[in-house]
Amino acid sequence: MQFRPKISVQTTTFASSLRLFRELKKSYRHLYQAEVLTVGDNAWAFDKARLFKRGDTHTLFLKGDAFEMAFQHGKLLSKQVNDGVLMQLSKTIPNHLENSISQNPLLNKLVIALVDYFGHRLREHMPWESLVESFALSEGSGLALHHISNSMIIMEALYILAKYATRTGSFDPGSLAFAGCSSFAAWGKHTADGDLIIGRNLDYPLNGYFDAHPLVTYFEPTDGGQRYLSLGTAGLHPPSLTSMNESGIYLAAHLIPTEETSFEGTPMYFLVNDIIRTATTFDEVVHQFRQKRVTLGWSFVLASTKEGRMATLEVTNQRVAVRESHDGKHFLSNHFSALESSNLFVNRSVDEDSKGRYFRMTERVREAGTITPDIAASIMGDSFDPWLAKDRGLGSTVAVHITVGSAIFEPNKNRMWVGQGMAPTSQNEWLPFPLFGDWSKPFAEMPNKKIEAHPLKKQNPGLTKAVSHYIKAKMAYEFECDSETAYGHLVECVKADPENPSYHFVGAIFAMKTERWGEAVEGLSHVIGFGDPSHLKSMAYYYRGRIHASRGNKDGALADFEMAKKAPDLDAKLGRALSKATTRVRLFGKYPLSPKKLPLLMQFADFVFY
Repeated sequence: MQFRPKISVQTTTFASSLRLFRELKKSYRHLYQAEVLTVGDNAWAFDKARLFKRGDTHTLFLKGDAFEMAFQHGKLLSKQVNDGVLMQLSKTIPNHLENSISQNPLLNKLVIALVDYFGHRLREHMPWESLVESFALSEGSGLALHHISNSMIIMEALYILAKYATRTGSFDPGSLAFAGCSSFAAWGKHTADGDLIIGRNLDYPLNGYFDAHPLVTYFEPTDGGQRYLSLGTAGLHPPSLTSMNESGIYLAAHLIPTEETSFEGTPMYFLVNDIIRTATTFDEVVHQFRQKRVTLGWSFVLASTKEGRMATLEVTNQRVAVRESHDGKHFLSNHFSALESSNLFVNRSVDEDSKGRYFRMTERVREAGTITPDIAASIMGDSFDPWLAKDRGLGSTVAVHITVGSAIFEPNKNRMWVGQGMAPTSQNEWLPFPLFGDWSKPFAEMPNKKIEAHPLKKQNPGLTKAVSHYIKAKMAYEFECDSETAYGHLVECVKADPENPSYHFVGAIFAMKTERWGEAVEGLSHVIGFGDPSHLKSMAYYYRGRIHASRGNKDGALADFEMAKKAPDLDAKLGRALSKATTRVRLFGKYPLSPKKLPLLMQFADFVFY
């Protein structure tokens, strides 16, 4: 069954869009005349919708047709929508251009025009029903429609372009193109009562925006279809990243770098939006994914809780594969297994990060023996890097500095637990929320309890402080193009957690960006002194050599390049960069460096290209 507002106009052109918008305003004039009412402490009402605040989480109960529910969302969370991820996403590409390509406004405009062209190709696959919802959210919140529609395709456009960036080394696709997530599930002999428990971390590089306005939304359509819920942030209306419907269908999205992308496909937001509203069985979900090709690489945790089926659904623009589990446990991070040949190699750090999180979750489940919600919360808040065998604030860990949303689902108990506060949300306390039932009394049957915050915060305050400064550095750089402020926070990172080589490395890169050459050499030398991990050590040799080469120190540069090449598991892309740099220095005695344009991926302490 398809959701359709009560209107007659469908849109294919600009003129028909204007007619559609005029008819929508006329048909729903009652919403424009209604007011938001305060109905209690941290509780508001508008039309048939209600907004509550539970802990740090905004909780929306929406009721109506598709237009009404999107309008209700915008109206009740107007301030949060305007201050949240939608507006920030619209600034993402200009900021990345300034950070890593050019400070030339004319050149940046030309590149933005090119990206807009590709974005237009994606908009052509936007269902008119989604345009209706975007318009309703815009009218309710006051946020311009183009910010809302662009936000649903910007990540997809960047991610498609990321494939070409990794191949050519010609531009920085931005941090959004390489987001990550972690999920696991346990049931049967692996849980105390045999019931299913799902743990979910949403890792998304919009700190300070996504986690500033966390949102649980309950949808009750009145124009046909089933009830469903989603976890996200204010303004992100489609139930796409983490969602569940009353038929027991659960979907959680994970971005996967892949070779198999195309602008000729259906963006994920639109496809999942339709599936979670309509699908009632496991096979229906798989069928709908096979019917419509997505644009990117995605893996979804797919659970049909009433049928007792659990799987990873791996999808690219060209293929769909189902990896179903039958042994009572299931894991997913950010690499393909069934479609392994279509994985896109970005760099060794991205690869090790995804595999490290996957391995650590399997290890924790095996060690626990019996999973409870408290243990599930501990797993999602885990900061142990299995490759280095130590707790880290920046490394291949389950909880990371971009973990902006966390949840634990207990479908048989009609309950989920939601991590509170700012990233890493999985290391904060967790509060219970209902799944399905009488939403008119949303928390009446919820236990008056919580899951305590991860003990790491008390046991290792230095690590926690370093993570906080790293997040601030990342925000200053990626959102404000302010390398100076970012460097200041990275200095504090190193003070708070001096044993983490990744902080020294990123600090050295920002020392280069701010032309502090002595501090840069010192930071890279610290990384080399740690010894491991070897890839980080190789990069430190390479960039210390690049500093020498840019300053005419031919012998120092060549010596560092040779040391970098000795790594037994040298990244092939870094190897090519080393060969090029060695040749340039031998021929010309120098190799100029443009540090302000270094395309840094802060969440992985690495680069798309070198």
